[in-house]
Amino acid sequence: MKPVMLINKIEVDEGRDIIIMDEAFKFGEHHALYDICMSLKYSCTSYSNFDIQDITDKRMRADLTQDDNLCNIIFNDYRIKQFQQFIKPDEYSYSHAYVNLGLVNDSHEIHVDGTTPGQVMTMLIYPNTEWELNHGGETVFYKEDRKEMVYLNPYKPGRICLFEGSIPHCAKPQALIGPKYRFTIAVKFFCRDIRTDDIIGMSRPS
Repeated sequence: MKPVMLINKIEVDEGRDIIIMDEAFKFGEHHALYDICMSLKYSCTSYSNFDIQDITDKRMRADLTQDDNLCNIIFNDYRIKQFQQFIKPDEYSYSHAYVNLGLVNDSHEIHVDGTTPGQVMTMLIYPNTEWELNHGGETVFYKEDRKEMVYLNPYKPGRICLFEGSIPHCAKPQALIGPKYRFTIAVKFFCRDIRTDDIIGMSRPS
């Protein structure tokens, strides 16, 4: 039996939306995502620097291949049809995916995944099976001046969040009282007409 996906669209401005998908995974699929995230090998990295000693947004990350088990679970026929409502296959193509392992003492900077609208579509998946509202770790979206919040997306287990990559965003710190690890699966889709060297911030945590 297929899950009945609940979809909500938050309009940021003309042409830029945040899409929230809940109930997207069956119980077994969700737990498989979490188990795989727990078993991956992570390395300390940053989005653009090899010397990470003094970089504020350094964190633990594991890169994925397109035929990875995680991707095979995420991109089944049913979910692909739902994704294609918002990520048009004639406009965007899969680029890469990775898992962020968040820790309590991590710090995050507000960033964008593309400099202009239409360059990048970002998909975030929250694979933790247990997470409460008071555990923090939300993804926050901001206006262009990065001073005012436009949407606070709680870390809800199993949730999928799709958004236009030029919307400023960042992850908020997680609380000590919550789980030790905050996992996010990030998948990036690039516009077929845009060169990859025009795109920035491709691998920051959110």
